[in-house]
Amino acid sequence: MNIETKKQYLETLRERYFKANKKGKSLILNEYCKNTGGRQKICN
Repeated sequence: MNIETKKQYLETLRERYFKANKKGKSLILNEYCKNTGGRQKICN
């Protein structure tokens, strides 16, 4: 996944993230890490 694709994907998740409760936010971050390769600090 290239940088532009990750940015587009992140923007689609952003709206869901801000509306979610704490457990939902955790699930969204896990989904992001799984789909983008999990190399960022939030993915550890």
